[in-house]
Amino acid sequence: MYHRSNRRLRTSSIAAFLFMLTALTPASFALDLGFSYTLGGNFTGVINITADDITLDLNGYSVIAPTSGGSYGINTNGHNGVTITSTNGFGTVSGFDTGVGIINSNSATVSNIHCTGCNVGLVERAYSAITITNVVCTYNNAEGFKIRNALAVWLTDCVSQYNHDGFDQNYGWSFYYNYCLASNNTVNGFEVDYANGFAYNNCASYENTENGFSITDQAMSGSLYGCIANNNNHGIHFNNNPSYIYCTGTNASGNVNGIHVEHSSNLSFENCETSANSDGIHFSDTSTYNTFTSCVSSNNTDDGISLENFSSENQFIGCISSNNAGDGLHLRTSSNYNIFDGCTAQNNDGQNRDDKCSGNTYPNCIF
Repeated sequence: MYHRSNRRLRTSSIAAFLFMLTALTPASFALDLGFSYTLGGNFTGVINITADDITLDLNGYSVIAPTSGGSYGINTNGHNGVTITSTNGFGTVSGFDTGVGIINSNSATVSNIHCTGCNVGLVERAYSAITITNVVCTYNNAEGFKIRNALAVWLTDCVSQYNHDGFDQNYGWSFYYNYCLASNNTVNGFEVDYANGFAYNNCASYENTENGFSITDQAMSGSLYGCIANNNNHGIHFNNNPSYIYCTGTNASGNVNGIHVEHSSNLSFENCETSANSDGIHFSDTSTYNTFTSCVSSNNTDDGISLENFSSENQFIGCISSNNAGDGLHLRTSSNYNIFDGCTAQNNDGQNRDDKCSGNTYPNCIF
């Protein structure tokens, strides 16, 4: 059932319509006119958006999967200029294969929505100019947020908790995460692979089983600024040829490795801190041509900075490794021709410099 009323916009002579939807039995409802639709109660069924310039306001109510289930709770179906929001507290979408699907749509906006108990919380796939604000995804079986093959996506103040993966981005260009939180997910908090142009700004990742931030598989031209990665397996993990990633002012604490660089090149770190991890900064598997500037690794339970397995020709400039239970600088397995310039390694329980490799240089360093 629905109730329809109309009202006239003060700034336009064109009438706008407000649809009040209330459904107590399973249903599938198509929004096929360029109006605003507002839930008047909980809705059991699927909402398909089948026209451009639709606004759907959950109004603090829920869209609930029928007993037979449903592929998408809310689906934009390739239509542009769609807004999905809730103006009276969070609106909830639950029990579907995918809670909210922004599928092949341009200029879509999603805000104040909670996706829970689905297989995937929110999917954004293909097309561009998508804004996702204050969306929460919890207790979904797979990803909380699943972003695929898209261009220009902004996520701000979003939360992903108790899912398999928190925020999973694959392929596409220009993704911006601002003040987002990922915690207690079964695998990774934030994951990006095969994508070009991404930025994590002031994001936090806590207590995920694998990695706080996982940047892998040829991800390029990205940045992390002011981020926190605490109590994960690896705090920030780079693997399998990501390159030209800039990490500034990021902290990692309580992880197995605070920053783990594995088979990766052309990464830059500045003013980052690692503490209370096993290894603060750990290199492995042919990681080369990376630069650390003014970074601090201290009070870790093993080594402050550890380079192993052919990790060569990296630069450390003005870095500090101190008060670690292992070595300050630990170099093994043909990790040769690295430069430590103006670095300090002192007060470590192991050796301040334990270098079993060749060709490494230490100009202006203090041990």
